[in-house]
Amino acid sequence: MQSVGGSEQGVQKCGPIIACIDLSKSSKAVLQQAKLICLRIGSPLQILTVCEHGDPSGLMQDGAAMFTAEVERRKKQLELMTEGLQGPGFSVTPIVLTGDAIHAVLSFVEEVSPELLVMGTSGKRGIERFFLGSTAEAILRSASCPVLTLGPKSHPQLSGPIIFATDFNPCAEEDLRFALRVSSQMCVSLHCVHFLPPKVLKLKNTIVPDVLAEALRRLAADAGAKSGDTVCSIEPGFRIGRDIVEFARRSEASAIVLGVRRRTIATSHLPGHEIFKVLATATCPVYTLSHSKDQFVFAQPDSYVEAAVSPRTATSGVAQF
Repeated sequence: MQSVGGSEQGVQKCGPIIACIDLSKSSKAVLQQAKLICLRIGSPLQILTVCEHGDPSGLMQDGAAMFTAEVERRKKQLELMTEGLQGPGFSVTPIVLTGDAIHAVLSFVEEVSPELLVMGTSGKRGIERFFLGSTAEAILRSASCPVLTLGPKSHPQLSGPIIFATDFNPCAEEDLRFALRVSSQMCVSLHCVHFLPPKVLKLKNTIVPDVLAEALRRLAADAGAKSGDTVCSIEPGFRIGRDIVEFARRSEASAIVLGVRRRTIATSHLPGHEIFKVLATATCPVYTLSHSKDQFVFAQPDSYVEAAVSPRTATSGVAQF
């Protein structure tokens, strides 16, 4: 996301923010969060919903008529919600798409190139998750723009820091730059964190925590972080999803920022991914940036760790989100 004002070139024009909603009760929180971001950075808001169905041309006449009526109903409902958000100098556009929700949203994002996609997730688990959700996780893993997800337990704390959790993957610096922009726009501090198993932190005569702390500081400095506004720390943790959420809760965080590995729609529904644990249980909104398999190489030491370790060697456990 670009910031508005404060640059030598003056006000920068930002792309739209897309709020993807299902018209349920939880949609209100998504719209409120999206509008707040739009007002903060000067972006127009596009409110998107999808009426899911197969190809209407292949339906029986009665079925096609019912589908058309449902589309019209959603359009009217979306227009009413849009009227409540309109304000001076603030543009809101309602959009209704048809088809499979995941493919429709991803295609629209690719076409529009928004600054950010904002959506909610039900946080469903087990077999219910496989059949009914998480659509949000499938979208955020493939979206070509940053995604902000509000989970079922999300209650934004506007005064707390932004939590950026990293495993030092090759895209970490790009993700950290995004986290810095978010913290700047929200006028809050940034806390960069890497988790190590508690038994490693308790070892005597180990250089691992010091090496990774230095790597984290180098990463922050190269991304443009200012020492007075950014905290870097190595924290105990081995269940990464749970530990990120708990750390953010204790910090009363405004948001969490994570880089995620791009997956196919099918594999994004498989159980056990740490990112789903974060989305389902986080008490604050979660920003994610999706990276392709070629970009996102895990468990490989990057230049920051190498520089911090050299000429010594050390290893740490990393988790794949």
